[in-house]
Amino acid sequence: MSSQTFTYVVGGVILIVCIGFYLKELLKNKRVIFFDNNVLVWISSGLLVFYIGYLPIKVSRYIHFINQTTEAPNVRLAQYGLIILMYLLIIIGFIKQKKRLYD
Repeated sequence: MSSQTFTYVVGGVILIVCIGFYLKELLKNKRVIFFDNNVLVWISSGLLVFYIGYLPIKVSRYIHFINQTTEAPNVRLAQYGLIILMYLLIIIGFIKQKKRLYD
């Protein structure tokens, strides 16, 4: 595996694990009731969905590159769908974010 692909995959796996720990700790905390208003939950959910879906695409692209084969045309549509879903979750998080009143 090339160093760039390897670094991307390792970074993606670390990000997935860290987001998993963050969401697990957030669910264990009894004081946090409103997940809807927490923008970090939405951002981390968007990144989690994207990286879980995109890491296999990244690895398969590398394998196709090594074997000199072409990838399926549906892969690009899946990538675009993951990007749109990630940004939708982030936008929803900013829209639902609890408004802060400044004194």
